[in-house]
Formats: sequence, C-alpha cells, structure tokens
Amino acid sequence: MKLTIIYLLVVAVTLVLVFNVKVSEGVLPAPRMLDTDDDGISHFPSYHGIRMHIRCYKGGAVDVDLKNSSSDSSKETTTSDNILLFDNGINFYYCSWAKVLTKIRENKKLYSSVKQICFFDRYGYGNSDPAPYQFEPLESIRYLRQSLALINIPPPYVYVGWSWSAIHAQTFALNYPKEINGLVLIEGNNIGLLKDESVGLINNFTIQQFNHLSDQNSRGQLKEALKSLPFAGSQEDGQRAIGWLTLNSTQLPKVCIENSQAIFSDPSNNVFRAVIQDLSTMISAANYLNQSYYYSSHPQHPLGDVPLVILSGKEGISDDWEKRQIDMLKLSSNSVQIQKTSYYAPIDNPEYVEMALEKVIEMVKESNNNGNGNDNNVGTLVIIFDGDNGADDINPNSSPSVYHPTLFFNLFIIFFILLF
Repeated sequence: MKLTIIYLLVVAVTLVLVFNVKVSEGVLPAPRMLDTDDDGISHFPSYHGIRMHIRCYKGGAVDVDLKNSSSDSSKETTTSDNILLFDNGINFYYCSWAKVLTKIRENKKLYSSVKQICFFDRYGYGNSDPAPYQFEPLESIRYLRQSLALINIPPPYVYVGWSWSAIHAQTFALNYPKEINGLVLIEGNNIGLLKDESVGLINNFTIQQFNHLSDQNSRGQLKEALKSLPFAGSQEDGQRAIGWLTLNSTQLPKVCIENSQAIFSDPSNNVFRAVIQDLSTMISAANYLNQSYYYSSHPQHPLGDVPLVILSGKEGISDDWEKRQIDMLKLSSNSVQIQKTSYYAPIDNPEYVEMALEKVIEMVKESNNNGNGNDNNVGTLVIIFDGDNGADDINPNSSPSVYHPTLFFNLFIIFFILLF
C-alpha cells in the first residue's frame, strides 16, 4: 500500500512539473496597480504552455443593442466597443501605467467611451512567463492575439505602445489591420533604427549592464550594484532608466513600487533576460517592418487610414529622434502628433497620455461614422503565423489575488490521488 501511495505521489508531482510552467524562483506579489479601490482582474491565459499576464479594468461604456433598439440614436455608431490595450517599453511592466489608469477613470468622457482597459506584460516581464526562446515581435503578437482570445477579449483594439513596444504596435496593425481600431505611439521606436549608427554601441553597452545586474542579483547584491550604475544624471534617474522604480523617481502608487521592485529582483532573473532578448531583436524587427512597408501596395501610408496619434516631446531627445517621430505620421493617412511630453510620459506626464487617448478615440469615432471602420486593407506583403487557436491550452484566471492559475488544480490532483 505504501509503495502504491509513493508511486502515485511521484506521478502526481511529475504532472505538476510537466503542466505547470515555472515563472518565478521567488514568490511574486499578486498584481495590483492602485493602493485603494483596485477592482482590476488579472488573467493568465496559457498559449502553448506559456502564460501571459493581462490585467483588465472595466470601462464606463454601456453596450448598445443596435439591432433591437428602436430609437433613432441606435442607428448611430457607438464607441462602446473600444478596448484600450497598453504595451510597455523595455524594462517596464504593467505598473508603469498606474497614473494613466487613474487619469482615464477620472475623465468621465474618456472613461465612458471605453469598454475595457487592459495592460499586459510581454513574456519575461512583470508577472508573465519567460519566453522559451528569443521571440521576434511578430511571434509575440501572435501569442498576444491568442492569449486575448482565450480570455474572451476580442478585437478590435486601440493599441498603446510606449518606446520599444511601438514596434510591436506597428507589427500588429500591419499584419492584422481589421483588429486595430487605433494606435497611440508614445516616444515610439521605428525603422529609423536601421539608420542610427549608435544603436549597436548602445545596445551592446546595455546588454553588458543587464548581464552584470543579473549576475549581481544571483549573488544577492542587486541593490549594491544599482548604486554604481554608470548613467548620467542622478542615481535615481539611472535606476529608473533600467527599470528600478522608486517612490521619489516616479510618484507611482506604493503597491506599484513594491511589486515592480519584487519583479525586478526576483531570483529567476527573467526580466534581465527579457531585456537582453528585446535588445537583440531590435535590428531584425526594424528590418522586417522596413521590408513590409517597402512592398506595401500603398507605401506612402502602409497602415492605411487607421487613426494614429504620435505622442512625443523634445526634452532630452535628439534631432534625429524628433525627426523619426514626425516620420511615423506618414504610416497612416489619418494621423496627428501631440508634442508635449518627456520620454517617460506614462510616469511623468500621464495627462498627456490622457490627451492622446481622447484624441485617438475621437478619431476612431469619426472614422466609424464616416463608414471607414477599421477596414485598412492596403495590400501589404507580410508573413502571418496563424497557428491553432490554443483552445486546449486555455488557463485563464479571473481572480486578482491568485498568481498561479493552475496551482490549486495541481494540488487538488495530488490530494485526490493520495486520498484514494
């Protein structure tokens, strides 16, 4: 009998190890963005065995039944289906948008025009699993689409990309134009990377720094290493540049500071590897976009007429960077630029992100009312990975207080086997 129990226990533990992807060697805190009144829900859909963290908040839009309503107003296009999807810059996670979330909820007009507000962590960042290998942006987008489908958050989306994630936003809009209602690119990167001679040097230096931080974190000496970062400006400025957030440098909610520091210093070193992977794909990702834009049947506006807002500023930005922001206006025939911010807009200037969101929602509404919708078929030559729908991999978690959605299920298996 004892041998049988031991055998079954070994089988149960094996099942746990096979089906439960390890995310962290430490214990990460439950995701939260606000110190009080945080009613968000963190989902962890699993696509091909890799869990992505997507934290969503309800918007203030009321669904309108256009088919069954007899009122004249029902004939008008509603913006109640707007879903805001926020992607982070390198080094940062969902918490970076906490001030933006507050601004959206305080703005009655903006809040009432969106159905859901979702923030996600790319693989390796925040509370998401690490990627099993180095993902190019196109593959990341494929996994993102399937992950959103698994938790029933269907397109179209208003995709908000900050810095490096602007490449991901462009890749999404280019490959799946019918799934994007609008784009907001905040101090975004673009194909101008290919002409920037400093990119290789800067990336190599940054990779060395993150390898060093990873090594020091493994030795339990991360905080000491953070004090000696060779960055210009104050110590806190240098730390923020690599993703170590403090209350003084960000004024973010306390829970965001605590969560981001716990993620950054987790013994898994997932964040450091994710940063290095992103830096290593920059040139190839920009090359992909460049080739796709070049072969577009509408090369002047390769993203068609999708509503596009470029949010940028001049503070601390080179002339070349400023020109690249202006160049991105040409991606769409329906674009505007708001030039009022700093590089760290989501943290330092959330009011300008709020302004950009108001503008893009207004543009989406105008586009829909004019009958354009989001049908931006411009004949772009792209490579699309369709894959399967991942239905058998679904593992969404609708509880904001539970990190591993499969953990309790796995423990139940063990308990059930031992019991009988």
